[in-house]
Amino acid sequence: MTSLPTLLPAQTVLHNRYTVQEVVAQGGMSTIYRATDRDIAGDWAIKQMAPLQARPEDLASIRSQFRQEAEILARLRHAGIPRVIDFFTENDTDYLVEEFIPGRSLESLLDERGRLTEYEATQIAIEVLEILEYLHSNGIVYRDLKPGNLMVTSPSASGTKHSRVILVDFGIARLFTPGKSVDTVVVGTPGFASPEHYGRGQTDERSDIYSMGATLHQMLTGIDPADAPFSFRPPVEALPGLSTAISDIVMCALDLQPAKRFSTASRMRLAIVNSRKTPPPVRSFRYPFYVGIARPLITGGLTGTFIGGIAGAAVNWHVALLFPAWIGAIGVAGLVRGWSRRRFRIDLDSDGLQFVEGGSTTIARWEDIEEVRVHRTSGLDRTLWGEVLVYPSTINVLLRGNVHVQFLPQLEGWETLLEWLVYRAGLRLQKGGIEGADEVYTR
Repeated sequence: MTSLPTLLPAQTVLHNRYTVQEVVAQGGMSTIYRATDRDIAGDWAIKQMAPLQARPEDLASIRSQFRQEAEILARLRHAGIPRVIDFFTENDTDYLVEEFIPGRSLESLLDERGRLTEYEATQIAIEVLEILEYLHSNGIVYRDLKPGNLMVTSPSASGTKHSRVILVDFGIARLFTPGKSVDTVVVGTPGFASPEHYGRGQTDERSDIYSMGATLHQMLTGIDPADAPFSFRPPVEALPGLSTAISDIVMCALDLQPAKRFSTASRMRLAIVNSRKTPPPVRSFRYPFYVGIARPLITGGLTGTFIGGIAGAAVNWHVALLFPAWIGAIGVAGLVRGWSRRRFRIDLDSDGLQFVEGGSTTIARWEDIEEVRVHRTSGLDRTLWGEVLVYPSTINVLLRGNVHVQFLPQLEGWETLLEWLVYRAGLRLQKGGIEGADEVYTR
């Protein structure tokens, strides 16, 4: 075995030009550093060919693969692909210098949040498919699409109002060779790799579409396909509130037979774009019975009886009568509040939302919704039967004209409502921590 080159310490100068600042990532085939350039301002990523364990007879193939990545990236020009500015060899080690992508991987985002909203997931898919369209038009099959190879930049870092998606690590991408029946080398990531990756045919652009389907499936459901490769269930089964059109698109991309998948990335992208025009289900959202009426009545009555009984035993029955009356009054007050809460509802239809409270109605078309803030300052409650519920404390909706509407997450189906609200209004998750909000969705 041949061991990898030692990690470069900070302030190491490479090629008489690049100064290493820190290690950003280390994988099985390479190490990535953040560095500065003497000639060009800003941060750059330096990728060092550093196989963790490699047999001497494999080094030539690994080096060829590394140089192929440099050659492929050097001729590509797309906003979703890192720009390469240099490639050199120093002390018998190859280095690739490319655009530094600030942000985080989609993999780490999913590790933190579990899954994304339908709008977020489909927006990322659309951007990735645009990148794949560009690659395929240049005869390049990426072959390793997965959340770990997708970087999601912050709005400030991307220089735009919204984040953007960057496809990184072209180590096993290759030029498509028409006429071949199978790939020379079997590569890919289990769960995201298509059957063709395992020698059942040659990988082509439909193999990338399969990997896109696996990635979109994980974004929507939070289920890691590596746990059970080739065993995908329709996403709508796990998430009943999900659009059936999106669920069908995912399963089409994941067909085991390449001929039954989308034939091009463009067709899959257009299918997703068109699915966004599907109207949401018409339904109403209300507070459940136990929140609106039953809980304050029962809680007040039981508490009054219990405390009154203790007081009667400890003092006398005259005092005992005061406690049920006093606590009962609190229960009645809660009942009145609960009744008013039961009169509140949110109606969802294809045009937007209606917030109805008593005789007052606030109408919000999708284009009127400018921002949604989710506050998670408290998170636990119990039903009458002792079931623990976890939810944010308040959800605030900002409408055009500086109109605010607020609802509590005890609302039945609030997760589905929030997802449709964000999705149909075209909002995207921005940084939390704004005026105490944990999540802020805005245009």
